[in-house]
Amino acid sequence: MGSINIAPGTDNNFNLIRMLAACSVVFSHSYVLVSGDPASEPLTYVLGISLGHLAVDVFFIASGFLISGSLFRRSSIREFLWARALRVFPGLWVMLLLTVLVFGPLVSALPGRYYFSEWGTWKYLIKNAILIFNASYSLPGVFENIPYSFAVNGSLWSLPIEIRMYLLLAVLWFTLGLLKRQSTDQLKWVVWIIVITSMATLMYYNAQGEQINHNVRLAAVFFCGVLLQIYKSFIRVSSKVALLLFALLVAAGCYSQSLFLIVYYVSLPYLIIYIAYCQVSWVSRLKMKDDISYGIYIYSFPIQQLLILKFVNITPGIMFSVSLALTAPLAFVSWRLIEEKCIQLKRKPSIQTV
Repeated sequence: MGSINIAPGTDNNFNLIRMLAACSVVFSHSYVLVSGDPASEPLTYVLGISLGHLAVDVFFIASGFLISGSLFRRSSIREFLWARALRVFPGLWVMLLLTVLVFGPLVSALPGRYYFSEWGTWKYLIKNAILIFNASYSLPGVFENIPYSFAVNGSLWSLPIEIRMYLLLAVLWFTLGLLKRQSTDQLKWVVWIIVITSMATLMYYNAQGEQINHNVRLAAVFFCGVLLQIYKSFIRVSSKVALLLFALLVAAGCYSQSLFLIVYYVSLPYLIIYIAYCQVSWVSRLKMKDDISYGIYIYSFPIQQLLILKFVNITPGIMFSVSLALTAPLAFVSWRLIEEKCIQLKRKPSIQTV
């Protein structure tokens, strides 16, 4: 057992965590896209949430923890927002241009001149490029007659919410600065209110059997990550605690879906931090230098839809294997040629790429 110690560089397992989360999204989508039914993924039937749902929660917990640490270390909100923009937008913009200008016209049932003259083509590009509003999912004539029809890149749904979390955190920090109270000691009370309110809302939806609002859910897990950053000097990374929480998760899952969700939201943030900083030898050996998780997340969906279009009887297992094999090289190129280069433009490099 030891306290969390963030050393300079990348002395943690967050790249591995995000890679596993990205692969989990691809796995989850393999079932959903082949069948056209969001409830077809095995984990959804057993626990009431999909593996993709869990993976996005993991992304947001890790993001809340690392992003808030980046904010607290920077001298200005402007530098923080610039760093966030450099991480999110360049890779996204290249993917969108390839999708709209190359992929779309090749796959669309419409002739090229009609495809490019449709407002929907440019709406898809512009709306997804700025991420101010919700994502746009369809391109004219693309993926019309497959099980999950008209969805070009369903993975983009979470990106506008993530941008909102960045902005909300920045606004809170800036406001505390105006009030001459800019410190984590002051911020923690606001974050506690957000976490308690959003968690209570999640529990209410869960008890009523209602669909959980994505904004509320992801705000809850993101700001749980922020709380972990604020209290990191008091947290102990303990294998015993992690095993206990995991055992409680398994027991709750065997008992009922409602109880599982309660234990899940309470225990997941700690489990992520445990995996990130544990000293288990086999986990440490899996550390990754290159962070290709973002590329896998944003490129995999259209590749999976294309596979379904070309191979009608493809199974989820084959879909997962083939789509991941096709997406990983694209993600690696995106990381090396675009994302990593843009990250280097940050004025003050942070201790961990987030």
